[in-house]
Amino acid sequence: MWDILTILGIFALLYLGREVQIVFAKARASGWNDFPRR
Repeated sequence: MWDILTILGIFALLYLGREVQIVFAKARASGWNDFPRR
């Protein structure tokens, strides 16, 4: 039996990974010049 926090953590990592891929796809489509650097 897994802990609730472990399951939530895995789902959070999957969600964040998908968001990062979307951000990189948008940056690649619009060009790297106006890509916000932190």
